[in-house]
Amino acid sequence: CFARSNTTHPETGRALYAICRASQARHVFETGTYWGYSTTYLAAALEHSDGGRVWTFDLNPKAGKHIPRRYRSRVELHRGKPSTESMPEVLRQVTPDLFFQDSRHDYDGVVAELRLVVPCLKPGAVCLFHDFVVPDVRRAAADLLPRYTFHILESGDPQQLGVAINTA
Repeated sequence: CFARSNTTHPETGRALYAICRASQARHVFETGTYWGYSTTYLAAALEHSDGGRVWTFDLNPKAGKHIPRRYRSRVELHRGKPSTESMPEVLRQVTPDLFFQDSRHDYDGVVAELRLVVPCLKPGAVCLFHDFVVPDVRRAAADLLPRYTFHILESGDPQQLGVAINTA
C-alpha cells in the first residue's frame, strides 16, 4: 500500500525507471533520498542500460537504508548535510544528465538546488520534480528553467511527477 510519507508510488517508480532509460542518462543526481526507493528505481535503470551512477543527497544520516545491496555499487550516498552544501563538490567533477528534485518542496529550497545544478547540466538533460502538485515547486521550476517544457505525469500518485525537457 502506498503511504505518502515514506515511499515511492509504484507508478512514479516505473516512470523514473522508464525516463532514466529513455533519456539514456548515465549521471543522475537526486535530492531527497529518504529510504532510497526512488534511488533504487534510478539505479536499476542505469544497471539495465549498461552503466552510470546515481549521486543522491539527503540531510538524514540514515537515508538510503532500503537500497538493495545489488544496486549499491551504482549509488553514491551523500548524507548528513543539505544538498546545497554537498552537491557543489560533486558538481565540480560530474556533469548530470538527469536531475530528480525531491528534497525541499518550498520555493526557496527548490530554487537553491536548481541554481546549483542547472548551470552544470549536460545539454538536453531532463529534470524531474516530485511533489509537482505543490505550487512552490512548479513556480520555482518554471522560474529557473525558462527554456524547458513541463509535463505532469498522469498517474495515481497524488504528489505528481513533473517532467521538464530542455527545448532550447
